[in-house]
Amino acid sequence: MTFIRATDVRAGLVTALLVVLTACCMAPSAAGADNSRLAQLQACLKAKHFKLPPTDAELKSKKFAAGLQVCMDKVGFPHLVTAQGVINFITCLRNHGVEFGTTPVGSAKFKKAAQACRPELFG
Repeated sequence: MTFIRATDVRAGLVTALLVVLTACCMAPSAAGADNSRLAQLQACLKAKHFKLPPTDAELKSKKFAAGLQVCMDKVGFPHLVTAQGVINFITCLRNHGVEFGTTPVGSAKFKKAAQACRPELFG
């Protein structure tokens, strides 16, 4: 019988978490991938007939959260990012003068706001 030490398991989990966080939202080289996911998320929401940018009331609605989760799953968002985290991210973008769905994802303004708001994804 083989035993695995708890410290080995914790070390493995910490390493896996760091890899996911770096690949998802923190590494500068991943910015292009993030922007692509966000553009795909916008397209999915539009295809599901959600108006972008969403109003404050829509951001608080269960219908938007459910549609957002379906699109996040379709696009392949990491499981550490929740629908509420994306809603917080959209709100943060708005506070930085960027509207999710109308400001081009590739624009300098969007990239700057997205960089500032990335921690919200894990909120």
